[in-house]
Amino acid sequence: MNFTTGQPFWLTERGLVRYPVLDRNLSCDVAVVGGGITGAFLGYYLTQAGLRVAVLESRYVVSGSTSASTAMCQYELDEDLSNLRQQVGVQRANDAYLGNLYAVHALARLCREELPDDCEFDYCRSFYLASRKADVPHLMEEGEARRGIGIECTFLEEQELHEKFKLKAAAGLLSGDTAQVNPYKLTHTLLQAAQVQGLQAFERSPVQRYTADEAGVTVQAGAGGQFRIQAKHIVVCTGYAAA
Repeated sequence: MNFTTGQPFWLTERGLVRYPVLDRNLSCDVAVVGGGITGAFLGYYLTQAGLRVAVLESRYVVSGSTSASTAMCQYELDEDLSNLRQQVGVQRANDAYLGNLYAVHALARLCREELPDDCEFDYCRSFYLASRKADVPHLMEEGEARRGIGIECTFLEEQELHEKFKLKAAAGLLSGDTAQVNPYKLTHTLLQAAQVQGLQAFERSPVQRYTADEAGVTVQAGAGGQFRIQAKHIVVCTGYAAA
């Protein structure tokens, strides 16, 4: 009996949502390369701003890293706030963390008030755990740094962490400004809402190359690059596929 699969969960849950294949030359203001969550956000907001946008995906839309997302929406960066301050300065580090915090709540407003589907958005809590006792002082310092700029988080010692949440760790930070969302549904909802306003989305339409000059960008896409897209700008957001 197989208990695991290589098929992404979100794709299994909903199945493929299809988009046309590029079959002609076209012109637009912005060509967005990549049909994942980043490309969908760009396409949605640029279209909202009145620009003509074409989104191009080489495979199926949302079949890349977005379909394997954990669905977690957190304000934390890969670097702790206290460490980041030492690297880029206090103000820039604070701005980075607060920007992420505001983005979580902006996503809530987008899903609950603006889009036709809330995409299963829901607020939740998250833990940042100290794996060793030696990490506890740093975790305490990190909690103080976050609270100092208005981020709500609670420091929990080992015993309290175990009594309240049955978690075994030297200590932990409990945050409430965390959320979860269905990334697959959100990507399609963004694209489909933007399509109503004129966005064009194509899948199985790989970008082969592009050239830029003073007039803008010429994108060669489709099998063998047989079609040309004349754009004023190009944005490449291909995630892990760019590696």
